[in-house]
Amino acid sequence: MNIEDLSKEKIEEIINDYKKGLPVKEIVKKHNIYLALLYEILRKYNIPLRKTEKQKMPTHKRKKKSIIKKIVKMYRRGTSIYKISKQLGLPTSTVYYILKRQGLKK
Repeated sequence: MNIEDLSKEKIEEIINDYKKGLPVKEIVKKHNIYLALLYEILRKYNIPLRKTEKQKMPTHKRKKKSIIKKIVKMYRRGTSIYKISKQLGLPTSTVYYILKRQGLKK
């Protein structure tokens, strides 16, 4: 199916669902269209795309100095990177990155 196969009413309904905030997966399922077709419609009618949660957050959030100090203190006391990450609710890669930036990991 491509954009030419859809009626103007169907396209308007798809766009309205998107503007209402319906999840993309629901729109695709409801209208029995492919995801690529949905985005083609949105582009053709100049509908601004919504940002996903991942896009809203910066890739490397700046950690407050207190968090960095906690990580360094715990690591110097002998706490493993895994345990630090679990206790502080951070990804292990973030803990490792902070320790590396502090000169404690190579």
